[in-house]
Amino acid sequence: MKKSICIFAYFLLALLMCGSTRVDNQRLIAVPAPAVDATVYPSYTGSVKGHILIARQQTLTDTVDPDLFIASQSPRRGGFWMSQKFNDNFLGMDIGDVNNDGRNEIVVIDTSNIMIYQKEGNTLKLLQRISGGSYHQYLSVDVADINGSGVCQIIVTSLFNDTLESFVLEYKNGKYVEIASDLRWFLRVIEIDGKPILLGQKMGIDNPFDNPIYEIVWKDGKYVEGRQMKIPRGLSVFSLTLMPLEKGGPDRVIAIDNNEYLRVLTQTDKTLNEIDIFGGSAVAIWKSDEVFGGSNNYFTRTQSQSSAIELTDRDKIPYVNSRLISCYNDKTGKKDLIIVRNFSQERRLLQNIRFFSSGEIYDLEWDGLGFTENWKTRKIQGYVADYQFKDIDKKGRKELVLAVVTARMLGFKHESVIIILQSL
Repeated sequence: MKKSICIFAYFLLALLMCGSTRVDNQRLIAVPAPAVDATVYPSYTGSVKGHILIARQQTLTDTVDPDLFIASQSPRRGGFWMSQKFNDNFLGMDIGDVNNDGRNEIVVIDTSNIMIYQKEGNTLKLLQRISGGSYHQYLSVDVADINGSGVCQIIVTSLFNDTLESFVLEYKNGKYVEIASDLRWFLRVIEIDGKPILLGQKMGIDNPFDNPIYEIVWKDGKYVEGRQMKIPRGLSVFSLTLMPLEKGGPDRVIAIDNNEYLRVLTQTDKTLNEIDIFGGSAVAIWKSDEVFGGSNNYFTRTQSQSSAIELTDRDKIPYVNSRLISCYNDKTGKKDLIIVRNFSQERRLLQNIRFFSSGEIYDLEWDGLGFTENWKTRKIQGYVADYQFKDIDKKGRKELVLAVVTARMLGFKHESVIIILQSL
């Protein structure tokens, strides 16, 4: 009996979390930034010689504890910085100069809001909050100059009920203007040869990520599909990158698949199902034994869009998995892979209820046989919703920046912070 009540409670919670969303006619409304009270929400900075540090945080109803974790096997060492707490559920985050002031901003999204922050001393200052409609569901955000205007655009993947209505904002004449709307793609920016590339994928029928992936280019004042990428169909555009495994070698497809295993594949037009059915081909180079990524950012679809959605069917519950980042290793002269791994004891009870208790960030190096751990952070108490590896303060050195949800309670109250691991 108790077991039945518990399952019913989880099921009821799942229904509450799966509410559909739509956009009103005034989709984007600029709201003046409220003042930040650093005394109420203190930031925290720390360092210990010889180690990368991050703050220990308690999840659910607990508060942040400023004890330290010490990262293991890190080739580059520094300290950390943590922002004040925000009463938001961060879903995505990216970094770039989005207002043409010569400084980098941190752009964060929740379900229907875009928050633009700038680091000022020991706090994050909210420069702008741009709100969508109450039924708007934002899935991801990227920041990059794709149209060559000289200022980074804010690229948001968004849903209106079952329809993709992604859009792009650009700063013009002192305000953020929607330069493209109603885009029918899942969108993600990756870096190839030091240049940002925008990828787009239309929603599939049974599996939303069944369709091919294209480079999205700016042409004649609008975003259009360019070349079709040689990326196996069935992979999500949100969680992949292209990078060489060896110096001077060809780019390989590095991706987290639908079951959250890390894959290395040659560039091909084949589907992932074809590759897996005929396993052992030259296309499938490597697959991890352990799962990576881990996301509680998901969306639901109606029966008209997908056949017989089951709560326990992983393939039918689309998750926006974490980005993959390639970075140059100046010691080896090769590319490393930066990847997150979130941990949850409840993740397999019901597939659309995930309470992640902690996460780790890994730097992986290809050794010829597979990816091996170069370094990792110790476990971060909280859910790593998104992360980036960029020069946030424009001082010539990249930092690892994390958007972490540190508290989530049954009343759906969330607390999130931004953590910067410095001198990586």
